[in-house]
Amino acid sequence: MYSFSQRANTIVCFGGIVLVGVLLLNCLSRAFFSDHINVDIKLNEIHKYNKQRNFEYSVFSVDLDTDLTPLFNWNTKMLFLYITAEYQTKNNVLSQVVIWDYILTDKTKANIHEKRLSKYPLIDQGLGLK
Repeated sequence: MYSFSQRANTIVCFGGIVLVGVLLLNCLSRAFFSDHINVDIKLNEIHKYNKQRNFEYSVFSVDLDTDLTPLFNWNTKMLFLYITAEYQTKNNVLSQVVIWDYILTDKTKANIHEKRLSKYPLIDQGLGLK
């Protein structure tokens, strides 16, 4: 008869093989999902621009038109969306600022047609924004 340690070893090894098999199937299932979507972002309006002694800031809004439903599958519970503004100044080669973000948890709300999105102002630590 087999000892307790031999039986435990067999069960643990079998569980490891099953786990590796499930992980392999998970990785292979990713090949069948599309990860390309069309996103249309347009600058709507510049609401405010202000220049202080050593920084500038601007508040503006954008229009967002996209359908994110293909990104939801059995392995996706939520999407973290964000819009960044990229610009160059004399002092910085590349500046990136998040101007809007949203956590999408419902597939029924994944078709987004929003106008005048504005959440965070654009602040530059120099005088090169304009």
